[in-house]
Amino acid sequence: MPTTIPKDDAAARPQRTQENPVTQGETRFPEADAAMVIPFSLFDSHALDPAIADEAWRDNMRIFFDVQPSVEGRPTEGRRSRVCAANLGAAVLGLTEAPTQHFVRDHLLMVQEEQDLILVQFFLAGGGRIHGEERFSAGDMLVIDLSQPHRMLNDDFRNLTLLLPKSVNPELSAILVRLHGRRIPGHNPLVQMVRDHLVNLWQRMPALTPEQGVISVHATLGLLGGWLGDDPSIHEQFQAPTNQALLAAITRHIDQHLERPIEILELTQTFRISRALLYRLFQPHGGVANFIWERRLQRSLRLLISRAAIKESLSTIAYSCGFSSESHFCHRFRDRFGMAPGQARSDALEIAAQASTSPLSERDALLPFRRLIEGFAAPLDGL
Repeated sequence: MPTTIPKDDAAARPQRTQENPVTQGETRFPEADAAMVIPFSLFDSHALDPAIADEAWRDNMRIFFDVQPSVEGRPTEGRRSRVCAANLGAAVLGLTEAPTQHFVRDHLLMVQEEQDLILVQFFLAGGGRIHGEERFSAGDMLVIDLSQPHRMLNDDFRNLTLLLPKSVNPELSAILVRLHGRRIPGHNPLVQMVRDHLVNLWQRMPALTPEQGVISVHATLGLLGGWLGDDPSIHEQFQAPTNQALLAAITRHIDQHLERPIEILELTQTFRISRALLYRLFQPHGGVANFIWERRLQRSLRLLISRAAIKESLSTIAYSCGFSSESHFCHRFRDRFGMAPGQARSDALEIAAQASTSPLSERDALLPFRRLIEGFAAPLDGL
């Protein structure tokens, strides 16, 4: 029976707790044969042969993360993992539920599965730790920029995730990128407002047309942008932005000339800035020299696992990325990525070989989430 709340007794009003701020019944998974106009995918490990279910789950998730078992939780084998994602035209909204496990996005995966997306996650149940340190719990919001490394341990959890291409709203994306890996506490009323909005949107997903899906994304991003752009409690968490346009221009110049030495004097004269300003721009990146070496290493990693450069020798790749010798390249690469360049190449070849062992139609049937993300079209300009 419904509970009667006395009008004059505010203490009697039911309160949402941080441990379970949104009941699971409010965010249901649709049936596999559900009638929805908006394109959607549903992966459910319990719908598969147990012998392949866990591997299929990892293969679906690998477009974003390497999923690794946790010694801290119960074994994941045989336990239910599922994800449903709806393509709203300008973004994807997904509901995920899984047992305790690690989600890792390292530099190698970032190159193999390059994604210009930002994930905005709201945890409805469960919690975990970010990079083994900061705890998050049900009700909290997390931001993950897929162009940056990320590691987190998720306890038995359920969350709603908004997958946002950076090109949809560059101004909002610039704010979210700076919040990468951050927890925004669920006790913030504005976190609750956005979370409730996404829960409401998820509930109405079956009735939306594709046109209404695009409009709903536009409204959601307006809500997020209006909040994150003006809330001082959010901006206190990071430094005021530097001249982002200038930093981007210098970065493009560096990327275009990685094969040769790049001097400080060249950058200051090309962009007509002082050394002091140049140093301030790159201070968050460990300095100018560190930034340039990082760009060289990232390019070398992309070339090593690229099919187009698979026959290129290590020395050719080394010189094309600005290293003075193959031995210098190998030393720097091992220090940065914890493996030799040859190992990175062989690992990439092994993954590619494993992906080609199953018939395409069979793999498609096992990878509905991955296929939806791969087919996710970039929105039109002006959204």
